[in-house]
Amino acid sequence: ILAGLVQSTKETSVIHFTAVGAALLALGRPRPTSRQFLIHGGAAVAAAAIVFVAFYSGFAANPEGIVDAFRTYTHQFSRAGDSAFTQPASYYLGMFLPHRAGVLWSGLGLFACAIAGIMLSLWKGAPAQMRAVAVFTLALVVIYSAIPYKVPWLFLTPALGFAILAGYALARLSTISKAGKYAAVSIAFLAVVELGVRSQYALGRYAGD
Repeated sequence: ILAGLVQSTKETSVIHFTAVGAALLALGRPRPTSRQFLIHGGAAVAAAAIVFVAFYSGFAANPEGIVDAFRTYTHQFSRAGDSAFTQPASYYLGMFLPHRAGVLWSGLGLFACAIAGIMLSLWKGAPAQMRAVAVFTLALVVIYSAIPYKVPWLFLTPALGFAILAGYALARLSTISKAGKYAAVSIAFLAVVELGVRSQYALGRYAGD
């Protein structure tokens, strides 16, 4: 049902579904039996399809909307190379590094903690769920960075992944020792202050930057 709702509201959901698939593979769980796969998989696809058809057809008022749901990708592919929104592959990650546009912008604290979280999540013995989050986030970063068409809000989901991974890194740091706890709290505080100051800029004088 959730997959159907996501697909009904945002065409870029196919990118997220791809990343979810990569994350599931990273979990390395045993494959279900053919009977389980048919029953559970069929029920899941049916639930998503019912929601998808209902919303795109306007609850049967506009059946052609279902066809438009697939036509949108032709439009999206044509926009992918739109010169007005074409950015280099480093564009999204560059938003977290110090750069000047009106004032100095940065999310370096969060980014550094996220990198540490990714490394810890992929390390042997890390919780499977964190490994899945790391793979999901990395897959989104690679896909979105490879697409020439770039706008900041498309990176909101990977940014959420960064926040979760950063939190995991700080949580691990806090378990090392008492000094680690103080360090984790201090780093978290500085990262929040950094993002808070930049958010005030973004909401006020420099909203257009």
